[in-house]
Amino acid sequence: MVGCKRSLPDYSLVTLSVFTNSLITYQDLATEEVLFYHNDPSTAIFAVESGRIKLVHYTEAGKTVNHYSISVGEYFAEVVLFDDVYVCTAIAELPSRIILFPNGDRFLIFVYFWFLMLCLIFTTLLNQFSN
Repeated sequence: MVGCKRSLPDYSLVTLSVFTNSLITYQDLATEEVLFYHNDPSTAIFAVESGRIKLVHYTEAGKTVNHYSISVGEYFAEVVLFDDVYVCTAIAELPSRIILFPNGDRFLIFVYFWFLMLCLIFTTLLNQFSN
């Protein structure tokens, strides 16, 4: 299983990046450029700031199996919190800017990642109640 993609409100990635700029990096990809290959050592969790990423597998017969596309504001590859390798290949469908959340210390990235998710939920709830 590739893992579930999750949606983030558009404003949250920009807002959170101001506070977490020292913890994250960015990577720009051209159309059809590979972000990572199936079985590459896992290095990060990703979010799409612009563009679109497709997650695929290749069969032994050489056919491509498309899992789904990751759009702006969605994150993916969170399965690396529990696995040492990526379980699929990620390819840019469009020119894309990707946010990388490094997973050097799995426990710290796990805590950090879920802290960000809680911040997003809290911010979303505050915005809903203030409108």
